[in-house]
Amino acid sequence: MLYAACGNVLLADVVNDFYDYALDFRRQAMQRRGAIARSVADHRAIVAALQARDPAQAAAAMHHHLERVRKTTLREMAIWQIRVAASRWRLMGIACSPTSRLNETEDFE
Repeated sequence: MLYAACGNVLLADVVNDFYDYALDFRRQAMQRRGAIARSVADHRAIVAALQARDPAQAAAAMHHHLERVRKTTLREMAIWQIRVAASRWRLMGIACSPTSRLNETEDFE
């Protein structure tokens, strides 16, 4: 991984820990329509900037990709929290039905 090659052990450890925690949420996010194609395009842009030895473009491409990962992962985490809350409400006898959109695999940014 790129972050491991930077020589910053603390950064590599933090990223690995977060990755482990967020893996299930990332799997969900990657099931969304168009997610894989966007991820591949992001990675190609990062590699192209590295091959061109353009540090500013590489940093911008990496930032763009990580921002997309952050946004889509947080969305999946929010959906999970809504589902957990709805389950608890149902157990307490409170009628609720989270929006059916939570089950869709629609594109989102």
